[in-house]
Amino acid sequence: AQRKKPKDNYLSNTKTAAEIRQLENKQERLYYSLLGEFTSKKQADTATNPLLAIHQEMIAIPIWPERKGEYWLYIGWFKHGSPEKALSQGFFKLTKENRDTFVLTLFVPVDEAENNYSLEWKKSKPFADLRPKDLVTSKGCTNYVVAKDNENFLILKDDDHCQRNISEKLQGFDFNGELSPNLMRLFTAFYDKNDEFVFDYPAPAGLELYRVDKDNPTYAQPEKKQVRAKGQKN
Repeated sequence: AQRKKPKDNYLSNTKTAAEIRQLENKQERLYYSLLGEFTSKKQADTATNPLLAIHQEMIAIPIWPERKGEYWLYIGWFKHGSPEKALSQGFFKLTKENRDTFVLTLFVPVDEAENNYSLEWKKSKPFADLRPKDLVTSKGCTNYVVAKDNENFLILKDDDHCQRNISEKLQGFDFNGELSPNLMRLFTAFYDKNDEFVFDYPAPAGLELYRVDKDNPTYAQPEKKQVRAKGQKN
């Protein structure tokens, strides 16, 4: 029997870990390693550190595929069960420095205060009304990413903190971590408005985010259930 094609969902344009390993182009391998839905559930269920005991999800989707030769993505951080409001979000551009070195730059919309883009990532053409010219970046919001080997990448932190209004308490961060096709390990450190350290996800474990099966996303379209119910007799 032929395998039924999965219904399109917000992860349709991402790849599985097995598909990522097949990619020949290193920049594409890095790009697709960043894309997908990731969950900290496994770690949160056993963590003794209260910061790691919070079940978080990261959803990263490709945007603006019509911009050929450019690699853009949206990343949103969510507390499990609250997909309509991101804890933090941003737009990233991935560029190539040389064979083994890449640059990941965080951008935010100029009018971000008026827009939280709730559930925009679920649309078939997300952020279609937004353009790169509507975005700005800040000092410290650029990271070098280097290939460790064929499968793993290291996200290196910048010397400056990225200034970012995450919450009243958190006003900046250092983004760094390790990336493999199935697992993202982040050691991000957060700072207050005075640039004082607040907390980080300590090495060696960091914040562990495992890839979610792209055919079974956590926030699959609710229409699915209704369609199934139609053919059933009461």
